[in-house]
Amino acid sequence: MAHIVDYDDYFEEYMGKVYSRIIKSNNLNNLNSVVEFAPGFRYKIAYALRNVNFNGTIYIVDSNESVLNFVGEKYKEILKDAKVVTIQSDLIESVNMLPNNVDLFLANHCVDDMIVSKYLEEKKLEDAFNNTSDSKGILLNCWEELKENDRILSFLHKKVYEQIMTFFLKINPKFIIMSQYKSAYYMKQKNYIEELSKEVFDRLKKHIDTDVLKLKSALDFDFEDFDAALNEGFSLKENIQYYDNWIAGRIRDLGDEY
Repeated sequence: MAHIVDYDDYFEEYMGKVYSRIIKSNNLNNLNSVVEFAPGFRYKIAYALRNVNFNGTIYIVDSNESVLNFVGEKYKEILKDAKVVTIQSDLIESVNMLPNNVDLFLANHCVDDMIVSKYLEEKKLEDAFNNTSDSKGILLNCWEELKENDRILSFLHKKVYEQIMTFFLKINPKFIIMSQYKSAYYMKQKNYIEELSKEVFDRLKKHIDTDVLKLKSALDFDFEDFDAALNEGFSLKENIQYYDNWIAGRIRDLGDEY
């Protein structure tokens, strides 16, 4: 089945601005190594890194080959002075293919995808994230099932949290930026998808030292002639640009405990 090209370049530029403002506000200069996890068929991080004149190496980790083929070419087109390395892997397995002490780890809206991925490990994982006409239906069905099964959801929360923390402790990124906001992809559904992901995101947040004042300042801007609130109930300032939907900081020294 053919892939759907449903991205909006203007939205990708907007999100690139969000990330680059967070990078600049935290004085993350001279970035040499960046890891992005689970971009999907999106390229906002390429715009963000171009905005900060990035010319190092970006490692893009995703388990979907079609995603990597798409973003690999797109990132090379946007980041002409950078080295783009694509890694087909899940998060934990990628530690063997990544350098230690990377300067920056980035992940946009990945917690919900990880929960579904773990749920679908033995089912239709590739179909769910292949951006076809059937993909959204598969994902929505998964969330409907998870919404009614607290036991499985709790198990998946624990597994996803532990894998992300294990990854951080092994790779030791100097700075982490992550988001988990209400997705326009599910606008016509109730907001239970973000609610079912929030527990993991908030638990991760407790281990990251974030300068909230810097984050609020970075997120305080207007993007001319653009507002996803064209869809009722979706406001940029109250959702994507709301500081509580972001992690931006350095991981605390946890030793072997988390």
